[in-house]
Amino acid sequence: MKPFLYYVAKDLIGRYGNNLSEVTIVFPGKRARLYMNAFLSYFAKGPVWAPRFLTIDELFQRFSSLIPSDNILNICRLHRIYSRLMPDAEPLDDFYGWGEILMNDFDDIDKHMVDADKLFTNAADLAALDHVDYLSEKQVEALREFFSNFDPEHQTELKRRFMQMWKVMPQMYHQLKEELRREGMAYKGALYREVVERGDLSTLHAPHSTLHHSVYAFVGFNVLDEVEETLFAAMRDAGQALFYWDYDVFYTSRHAHNEAGLFLRHNLEKFPNALQDTSLFDNLENQSKKIYIAAATTDNAQVRYLPQWIESLHTHPGHSNGQTHVAQDTAIVLCDEALMRPVLHALPDGTEVNITMGYPLTDTAIYGYFCALLDLQMEGYNADLQQFRPTALERVEKNPFFTSFPEAQKPLRHLTDNLSLIDWLIAAIESVGKNLADPERPAGTTPSPYDQLYAEAAFQLYRILGQFRWLVTDGILDVKPATLRRLIRQASATAKIPFHGEMNEGLQVMGLLEARNLDFRHLIMLSVGEGIIPRRSADTSLIPYILRTHFGLDTTERQDAVYAYSFYRLIQRAEDITLVYNENSSGTSQREQSRFIRQLIAETQLPIVQQKITASLSVQRTETISVEKDAQVMKCLFAKQSLSPTAINQYIDCPLKFYFQQVAKLRMPDRPQDGIDTARFGTLFHNTCEILYSHLCHINGRKEIRQSDLAPYVQNHAPLVLPYINLVFWIDLFHGLEYDSYNHESERETFLRPFLQTTTTEELSRMVGELYTAGTEQYFTGLNMIIRDVILQLVRQLLRWDMAHTPFTLYGMEVNEFTDITIPTAKGPFTLKVGGRIDRMDIMENNGQPTLRVVDYKTGRSKRGPSSIESIFDTTDTNAHGYYLQTLLYSVIMSRKQQLPVSPCLFYVLSATDAQGYDPQLKLGKDAINDIRDVAAEYTEGLRNVLTEIYDHTRPFVQTTVTDRCKYCDFRPLCGK
Repeated sequence: MKPFLYYVAKDLIGRYGNNLSEVTIVFPGKRARLYMNAFLSYFAKGPVWAPRFLTIDELFQRFSSLIPSDNILNICRLHRIYSRLMPDAEPLDDFYGWGEILMNDFDDIDKHMVDADKLFTNAADLAALDHVDYLSEKQVEALREFFSNFDPEHQTELKRRFMQMWKVMPQMYHQLKEELRREGMAYKGALYREVVERGDLSTLHAPHSTLHHSVYAFVGFNVLDEVEETLFAAMRDAGQALFYWDYDVFYTSRHAHNEAGLFLRHNLEKFPNALQDTSLFDNLENQSKKIYIAAATTDNAQVRYLPQWIESLHTHPGHSNGQTHVAQDTAIVLCDEALMRPVLHALPDGTEVNITMGYPLTDTAIYGYFCALLDLQMEGYNADLQQFRPTALERVEKNPFFTSFPEAQKPLRHLTDNLSLIDWLIAAIESVGKNLADPERPAGTTPSPYDQLYAEAAFQLYRILGQFRWLVTDGILDVKPATLRRLIRQASATAKIPFHGEMNEGLQVMGLLEARNLDFRHLIMLSVGEGIIPRRSADTSLIPYILRTHFGLDTTERQDAVYAYSFYRLIQRAEDITLVYNENSSGTSQREQSRFIRQLIAETQLPIVQQKITASLSVQRTETISVEKDAQVMKCLFAKQSLSPTAINQYIDCPLKFYFQQVAKLRMPDRPQDGIDTARFGTLFHNTCEILYSHLCHINGRKEIRQSDLAPYVQNHAPLVLPYINLVFWIDLFHGLEYDSYNHESERETFLRPFLQTTTTEELSRMVGELYTAGTEQYFTGLNMIIRDVILQLVRQLLRWDMAHTPFTLYGMEVNEFTDITIPTAKGPFTLKVGGRIDRMDIMENNGQPTLRVVDYKTGRSKRGPSSIESIFDTTDTNAHGYYLQTLLYSVIMSRKQQLPVSPCLFYVLSATDAQGYDPQLKLGKDAINDIRDVAAEYTEGLRNVLTEIYDHTRPFVQTTVTDRCKYCDFRPLCGK
């Protein structure tokens, strides 16, 4: 089957011969002109006086004296007008989102030549609905129902603002157009409307006009806005227009209900087709057509299928039949353009590819660098500490493009005004561009194939930033830095880098819109799924749906019809078609084949083959890593005089992890976190409890805690507890005072002493308040405030439980305790000091006798406990019991230092909601450990065995066999598990 443009070219040459100088061919887009030139050359059989080629946008601009205005400028001007009309208008930062919607509505109104005064005014006044004879009774009732939601008695602030804006929309609409026109500008819809309403079309008929004798061939259009239809009619009446419609009788005649023909049926009647032979447009149901519908399990499976599909074309009968003289007849069409990069990676090596769609700027490495720079100045700055967050700074400084960062701009500093921010970004991007275009590249070196792509990306970013600089410098764009950042990202997110190539070279890769007017014999379409084609679109309009329908504005049905036409037009002449979609549904994302596929199956008798595609999975094999305990390793081990429970647990979890961390001394970078991680959150909670109870004991002059002591904290928890939390945040978070667990005269302890020596909670509260001289709101914003509130609730939960179990005596808090364990080694007996920091010890009644409880606070969720002592030391147990090992160790140590029974406790604060019912006492299986002495011998033996194994020179450090433990291991990249 011959392509549509083949017939158009043949007809034009037949009408005008080789002299097409007075012919202007107008396409919806630019891509088809390359194909058209080739077809014209084929039929001319000699030199051709080429026609002009224009897009519809270029044609309207040719007829207008106005120039298109920038959309950001439009919204800024619209806000100025709005501020004049509304005395309590919100700032541009808050208005901008409304402005974008309004500009879309205004553009739609003008393209459809709607009477804006009728549209806005009549709908705004409910009383006026009695006099709108241009609406049907059903439409009036629908409008009444819509606007009844804005009853003054039931208005929210949002509804009130909507109604206020609606009432001034006519003035905003007219004043914006007038202001722009005075400066020789117009937004696209207004420019189009100016052309067809202000007599500019008269230039077509003027004898002196260069356009007077021109003929305009409109090729491959589908849906027409009213302005386009008016232009078409004017040219038709002037005898200067030819219309070439591409369609198929399948959806214009035989299945007249099909949405693909919604607009073509009207267009064919009003503007008759220059190609009168209807047999040229009866191709879709050709029985020689082969259609394959493939359901893929993932997006990756879709693109990984391409090599197999390409290979099948080489053995396809009649792949080259002499009719492909114009271009390669094979195309990959991406309904989801986000697949372009994986598609390019999936194509076989050596495949010649012509990409006819722009490469998204957001997919380039330089855009990642640009975003890192932008984020560093915005979220990457910690105002409390007045320094950049380490991770944000690292993202910039470790980026390869940072090597070209201007030396004059170093060291990096925080910028607080918009103009400085833009200039800083421009300097950074400009330096990258200069580096990529370095004329002094060493001789013999080959530039990277990505250099040109990155240089184009740098140019696009430079252009976008230059536009924003102009808007900011002229005072047009007066917004907060956060809004500016959002707008810059929004503008760059839609930018694309054009690819340059010849249509007759290689496999064609394009988006659905780029395929307009083009035909291919062999075609594969990816992501032909519902919600992608047709695409789900949010209703971003302030105009009620019923009004949009009545006035002929764009609706979702209209958009669906556009997608339907694009789909059917693309496949109607293709002979070998593969439609691929992702059928994998996960979470709330439900994926299924497009309705257009279902229509093909239901409404045609075409031979359709359905199949499934699965992603090929390959298991990456990694070598087993084993570290022998040679003399050097053993020397490092014997140099260790002590081991903490954490280190012992590391060995039980994974001996190789123990080696990396305890022997090789490998560490993750020790830097402050951008937020508050789990470990730091736990520390803040622990320290709050310690300071609160220490101060309470000091105030009372005793370590016994009674119910009356805790009642005020539980009943009035916020006023009494918050000062302690604020104090801890000041020390451990905002100022990071050093804490040395072995030296109680550290900077932190020295700082704390005067607070803990106060004699009343009021006095402590006053002193803490004085720390925050600038006000707590400077520090407790966003996440910090949330974390503080959570810690407040957890502390209160602990206090409630404690109050229900009073009286008890505090024996110690945050105390370091150790014991010696001697193990056999090849060098003889070796004594290790084991132990650590105990969160809390108290003496409380248990089974009728005073018992020393060794308590370890846990702010996470409770875990299943071990069934026996043996399972605590089992390296193959899938349930890690490190908490038990630690608490039991502390309990054994304390049992050797005093005579009371010792009960180990893990206090999971989140589980302590039932103060009477919750029991933190550790259990083995179902049996509570009332006294650690009952299991101390077995526990000590198990611990000694583990320590002996660590120091056994015949046992190498090996990887764990429990792969679940590898998920979040810092050393996973080293061992490959």
